[in-house]
Amino acid sequence: MKVITKGNASPKGKSRVFFTCHPSDWDKSFNRICEDVFKTHDVAIYYIDMDTEDGLDSALLETDLNQMSLFIISVSFKLLTEPSFALDTALPLAKREHIPILPIVLEPGLYELYQKEEHFGALEYLRPDSTDSTIVSYEKKLKDFLDEKLIGDELKNRVRKAFDAYVFLSYRKKDRAHANELMRLIHRDPLCRDIAIWYDEYLTPGEAFDEGIAKALEKSELFTLLVTPNLINEKNYVQTKEYPKAKESDISILPVEMVDTDRKMLEEQYPGIPECIRGEEEEKLKKSFLENLNRIAKTANHDEPEHNYLIGLAYLEGIDTEVDKAKAVNLITEAANTGLPEAMIRLSQMYEGGDGVETNIPLSLDWLERGVQSYETILPEDDNTLLEYRDRLAIKYIDMGKYSNAIKLETEVYNIRKQTIGYNHQDTIRSLNILATAYHYDQKYDIAISLSEQIIDILGAESKVGISCLINIANAYGEQNKTRESLKYAQQAYKNSVALDGNSLSSVDCLFSLACAYSDMRDKENLNNARKKMQKAYDMYKEKLGDDNPNTLLSLMNLGTIYQELGNPVKSIANLNSALEGYRMVFSESHPLAIKCLFNLAVAYDHFKQFEDAIATIKKAYDLNCQLYGSDNWDSLRYLSNLSSTYRHKALHENNKDILDESKRIALITYEKCLELYTEGDDLTIFNMENLALIYLARRNRSECNEAYRLAKKVYLLRRENHGDDHFLTLKANELFRNIEIELKSIN
Repeated sequence: MKVITKGNASPKGKSRVFFTCHPSDWDKSFNRICEDVFKTHDVAIYYIDMDTEDGLDSALLETDLNQMSLFIISVSFKLLTEPSFALDTALPLAKREHIPILPIVLEPGLYELYQKEEHFGALEYLRPDSTDSTIVSYEKKLKDFLDEKLIGDELKNRVRKAFDAYVFLSYRKKDRAHANELMRLIHRDPLCRDIAIWYDEYLTPGEAFDEGIAKALEKSELFTLLVTPNLINEKNYVQTKEYPKAKESDISILPVEMVDTDRKMLEEQYPGIPECIRGEEEEKLKKSFLENLNRIAKTANHDEPEHNYLIGLAYLEGIDTEVDKAKAVNLITEAANTGLPEAMIRLSQMYEGGDGVETNIPLSLDWLERGVQSYETILPEDDNTLLEYRDRLAIKYIDMGKYSNAIKLETEVYNIRKQTIGYNHQDTIRSLNILATAYHYDQKYDIAISLSEQIIDILGAESKVGISCLINIANAYGEQNKTRESLKYAQQAYKNSVALDGNSLSSVDCLFSLACAYSDMRDKENLNNARKKMQKAYDMYKEKLGDDNPNTLLSLMNLGTIYQELGNPVKSIANLNSALEGYRMVFSESHPLAIKCLFNLAVAYDHFKQFEDAIATIKKAYDLNCQLYGSDNWDSLRYLSNLSSTYRHKALHENNKDILDESKRIALITYEKCLELYTEGDDLTIFNMENLALIYLARRNRSECNEAYRLAKKVYLLRRENHGDDHFLTLKANELFRNIEIELKSIN
């Protein structure tokens, strides 16, 4: 295993992070992610040379990986669909040993594959290249995640002061598994629980390494030598450096024989070595430790909550001891149950991220609530630490859909901050932003808009936060189908972004959002505006990010669908084919984004009455999607539904009853499957109802037209319930319903 640190510093004492990925993703992810981490955290990032993966000793590797505080896994389509060490070994080990995992997703469109239980399930992930300008930045999310999962230097110093004594453990790197076993033997007895053990963490010896050993020996009260035949079968660092230094320092030496070793050779190579204690002689081992460590077990703080909490943190992250998650959880839980709010907050983080325990979001929330309530009894209401934790609790309420709880709590925080630090302080503004988010998710859009406008009044619409608020307002209006208002704010966001940053990447993201807002208007003039803006966004993405960037390809695909709406078959199909070819080259034909693009191409072929191409293309999209997700997947059923509607269009165009029968057969299958898997109000179920109504109407017999009338009426009512009276889908459903009503009268 290799290690990289910030500025090539010694990894000793730093939090241990393990990085892994699919081999083909190494060049584009390792250096970038390391740099991102080092911007805010001084950690040691361990990794395995991709060329040596197959020749690793699995037992030793597992021993090493169990000492990690965090796994960072770079996620791509290849990782989720091809065998690799990262997916097949590292991920299951982290889950099994309850080591926190940070997935960093490299590509869009992977969510459904990502959330499979055998992959990452409900684990939250980060996206470095997200184009959503309204969310917290990737950099901020990464910092916050690392702050929660890793223990900072100040807290580590508190942990080290809580130990009763230090022991130096000397061993050959080949014996790492035995070293872990010995540390567990030492710490098994409660009297030895608070002994810190200095060990060299399987690093390559060097000049700084020698200096570190000298310092460690100076503060240690006992030199423990792990004895196996590996100590005597070849010249080694323990023999030439560590043991002689221990003899020079006049420190007590305790050899522990973990594997039978030739005593005569041991005495020859380690002059003056005392008699060995056998590893299995636990009582004798404990007695020797207690005799050699004069002040061990004499401290009176073993039952204090803070002491238990700090020693628990030591075992949680392996701070001068082995990692022992079970012991850590017991100690921290004990401290939390005796009323230490710091321990309660840490338990909340542990249950949220699966650190030493099974992930349990409700229990995480419970401990966070208890921690905040405990801090409320000992800290003044305007204490910044307390307010930060109350912010965190409000955000947790939002994540769990408890919007009224979030609104009540954050309103209190906002009022306190407004009175104590002023309404224009950044922390007060953060409270406003949390409130606006809670109201937005609670579908109280008018209040969310009002709060975002308050932020704009304070910071100005030209600031970065102000521009983000403009996009939030545009989205809120869009949710209400107020497309003109949505467009107005998207226009202002783009204009202000250009004025602030020029044609920066964030401005291009705003331009992309503006193009989508124009497209939502759906009339020809605004579609032409959408086309111009999307073309510009595509050209700028291409210039800044290259032809093969997902954002570039997404804007090209959207351009193709806009040309479809404008009735331009040549440019629509050309752009969609170009985007499809790009997705295939960058990712693969079976990548979710390539399948989505294939589907959009099929829709365009259908729109322009190129039915044979449409049918062949939609069948291919359906087959590829089924291979990835199965035939019951929402998108698979959506593609099958579109195949039915394409057959219907072809049947009507050619006046072919057999093709219409095939359309009906597929439609009935998909409609029944949707009713089985989803609700009647699901958009896909409604689409199938509408398609069936049109098929029944086209068959022009009285009984089927009556069924068409029944389905069309239900479609209209469901659309109105889901989207409101003025939404284009509701208006379209109403028109269909009225047309069928007229058709029925003519048949009667």
